Amino acid sequence: WEVENANLKEFVTFMDDRSAIELMKATFGIYIGEVTGEATPGALGLHPGKK
Repeated sequence: WEVENANLKEFVTFMDDRSAIELMKATFGIYIGEVTGEATPGALGLHPGKK
């Protein structure tokens, strides 16, 4: 990538910490709300096989 402010090494470190990712997702859910709407066609989503 050639994005000036991108720090790919820190991104990998951030993504390795699964608990931090889940905390961030939960925080977004509280302040912004949960995702709504139809699933993207062809995407398995969070619960494959569950309708």
